[in-house]
Amino acid sequence: MIGCHYRRLGTDGEYQLFESTPDTRSKWDGSIQHGSPPLALLNKAIEELMAGSGLRVGRLTLDILGAIPVAPVRVRTWVERPGSRISLAVAEMAAARPDGEWRAVAKVSA
Repeated sequence: MIGCHYRRLGTDGEYQLFESTPDTRSKWDGSIQHGSPPLALLNKAIEELMAGSGLRVGRLTLDILGAIPVAPVRVRTWVERPGSRISLAVAEMAAARPDGEWRAVAKVSA
């Protein structure tokens, strides 16, 4: 049985914070996530951002910018191009480097 992929930890300014669970692990390397859980989380963030706008997601584009560790991540969303009929929304996932600095690891455009 599949458990949850992320646990919501709250917010930090414009970021939503999540704990990655072991269910996000890649089959090839247990220290990194496979692509589906980040895509699902970022898709959910886009849906929450666009809720009430009357617009629907027509296409998602996932860019994996580096290895996504099985560790706490933070997500932020914004509207890149607003519009009444067509809009471009973006969600970005960041993870902490060993030095503590956050870096973008995945981005979804919709």
